[in-house]
Amino acid sequence: MEEDRTPRANLVRSLADDVRRYVRCTEHGALALVGSIGLGKTTVLREIACALDDVRVVATTADELDSCSPSSVLGRLFLAGAGATPDMKILGYNIDNLDAIYADGPVALVVDDAHLADGESLALLHRISAVSARLPLTVILAYRRVPERMALTMFAAQPHVRTIELTPLDSEEVAAVVRLHLGGDPAPDLIRYLGQAGGNPLHVGQLVDLLASREHTAVDTESGLITLRGTEVELSDQLGQSIRSHLSCLSPRVRDLVQVLAVADGPMGVEELADIGGEAPARCAGAVAAAVDAGVLRWSDDGDLDFVAPAYRQIVYDTVAPGIRRLLHHAVAESLARGGGSAARLSAHRERADAPGTFVPSRQPSSVQTFGVFDSDELAATVRGNPTLARAAVLAESGRFRAAAELADGVLETARGERTFALMVSLTSHTVLGDVPRARASIDELLRSSLPPEA
Repeated sequence: MEEDRTPRANLVRSLADDVRRYVRCTEHGALALVGSIGLGKTTVLREIACALDDVRVVATTADELDSCSPSSVLGRLFLAGAGATPDMKILGYNIDNLDAIYADGPVALVVDDAHLADGESLALLHRISAVSARLPLTVILAYRRVPERMALTMFAAQPHVRTIELTPLDSEEVAAVVRLHLGGDPAPDLIRYLGQAGGNPLHVGQLVDLLASREHTAVDTESGLITLRGTEVELSDQLGQSIRSHLSCLSPRVRDLVQVLAVADGPMGVEELADIGGEAPARCAGAVAAAVDAGVLRWSDDGDLDFVAPAYRQIVYDTVAPGIRRLLHHAVAESLARGGGSAARLSAHRERADAPGTFVPSRQPSSVQTFGVFDSDELAATVRGNPTLARAAVLAESGRFRAAAELADGVLETARGERTFALMVSLTSHTVLGDVPRARASIDELLRSSLPPEA
């Protein structure tokens, strides 16, 4: 397996040359194009196809429905390339019987979003790639690392496969996006502004289009460069709108993790993030990988997690409800105290946790309050004594019952105190989620407990 990070300016030409060598059987090879959401996998595939005027490109894009439809992806490739779909069982036994697909000349079999493909198709594409050294064909797969697919990991591990890891754009590549969208070279102020998009090609392109549609770009009469126009507030609003649209694609669990990092205000290791949320580090692995794959977080050179750009941190922080924000500041302070954090950071988070304004009014009302269990004084005391449990209650009141149930159940597994309150949060959440066995278990333990008269 060969992995590289060829500059994008030369990438398409390099990959097209590779494909020609592969299909002419002068070299055994295949391509794995890997990148997170919006990093340009589809664009690169399209440009490769345009550059291969002497090679037939047979392509398809996998989607969520393919995962439960055996051989659907490979079937579409054969239908497009050979005009008929072979018996996949026979093909599985006799993988050499591929002449129909390249009867009209050398061919490249391309699958975009291969992480969504069915397992049978991926297994057969792996085998086709393995025997392609003596055949006028090659295989190109483009996919995300999350969700991880063992079939794709095995495909990329083959010694003849060249793996290309797409990375965020640098300033020269951002300028190329501007030229593509607006037809001119950008001025330095526009490049600096677009740098806040974190180098994600999709996000950069959307932001350029948004600026143009709102007439926030203009051609400088002296230099001929495309520059920014508009007030600082207007430009900040456009950036915020674009980033919020990007963040809206995150799942609730990933959004929780991103909010913790925003409140923590600095690059942070996974162990520290997990400690703040009261979780084992291993339980955060999926959310961390998804946040990085979404192009919201990145790994620093020191192995810590950080936002791809400062603007992301500020916008995430501003979207955290005030009550949860104070709760998270308290949790960060407690984690810093346990881990020996600096006095300055500890003091700053404690000050924000005790900021003016009561905790209870910031909570969002919901049907959960009809249970009559989240008493204001009790919750305020819980914030001081068990921030994780208090956060579970706030999450339940804001309608995020699954996350609330996970936190409350974790408290029940590890803490002896405040079990009644934890059981009520757990019961509320599991009842709304329809988890009857867990709800009954909470009821049974509550019946064995000594409850206050008002409960």
